[in-house]
Amino acid sequence: NRCQQTWELVWVDLTSGASRVVLSETQSCWHENNPQRQFLSDGTTFLHQSQQSGWLGWKLCSLDPNVDPIPLTPPGMVVGPIVHLDESSQILRFTAANQPKFPLHQQLFEVRLDGSKLTCLTPEPGHHEIFHAPAGSAFIAIHQSVEMPPEIRLHSSKDEVYVLSPRESFDKGSRPAQSELVSIMVGDTEIFGVLHLP
Repeated sequence: NRCQQTWELVWVDLTSGASRVVLSETQSCWHENNPQRQFLSDGTTFLHQSQQSGWLGWKLCSLDPNVDPIPLTPPGMVVGPIVHLDESSQILRFTAANQPKFPLHQQLFEVRLDGSKLTCLTPEPGHHEIFHAPAGSAFIAIHQSVEMPPEIRLHSSKDEVYVLSPRESFDKGSRPAQSELVSIMVGDTEIFGVLHLP
């Protein structure tokens, strides 16, 4: 319908024309019509960005109708894009907003593809912009907030952290903004924003 409340992923056999619904999600509000998904190398299993819980989360799904989806993230977390997928170790890394006091900030998370061992790899409060190595587990994180200048760090594959560019190296003459988290209720939904004070 025009309210766009139901979403379906349909599999079609191009030879026979046969089709079936692989996934279906229904909400009481508008549903994203082209959620992110990424197929694994087996061509059958795929990662799907689901809204079924009322939150944006990752699920591991399959084209096989006998295989149930595996939730990889809990309700309450708002996930961002996939940063790194290592099929050999069965590990997914992604960014997500999970800071109740400042829900606009993103952190880097890791979870196994069976849904276990969900871990935050950048636990400090604030926003983390991630640049992951194509192979291995090393990544660069730019850690900052509206009140705090950025610091660039290298997180090595040995769980060691090296500061590549400290906060002190940024222009001290530019005063960090004094910010305040503001919110307003729109129906039953709380909308957040940042107010920059002079």
